[in-house]
Amino acid sequence: MTGAPTSPRPPVPPEAASAAQLDGSPLDASGEGHPGALLQPIYKVDKRGRDQLWGYSFYCLGCCSHHAIPIALHREGDGGRGPWWSFNENEAAPTFTPSIRIRYGSGEGDAVCHLFVTAGRLQYCADSTHAFSGRSVAMIPWATMR
Repeated sequence: MTGAPTSPRPPVPPEAASAAQLDGSPLDASGEGHPGALLQPIYKVDKRGRDQLWGYSFYCLGCCSHHAIPIALHREGDGGRGPWWSFNENEAAPTFTPSIRIRYGSGEGDAVCHLFVTAGRLQYCADSTHAFSGRSVAMIPWATMR
């Protein structure tokens, strides 16, 4: 037996295809972001009561939801516990390393989203279980899909 037959991937939804053509713009000084920003900053209060950048959230076309990624800039705020990702600090063309792998569910048949975020593109790995598996697409501005 050669495995389950594969079906063609569904087309990208029109609203996602048109939004993916938009250019991102950097966050404003308030941290709220512009409508075209690709990332939304996430702040947590540190032990001294100060707001500290914890990570970023971005919209995932494959999961139709946001993913939150902790970054390694301020590990001491979390006691050094991980996992943590490196970030190129370019909000207009973000890169996070290493790859991001998210599993949904609680057992056999879990959904998986595995991707690289590189230079403002989402590069989905073949082990992702959604329709974007194996595709590479431009990131969608965060505010577009709140």
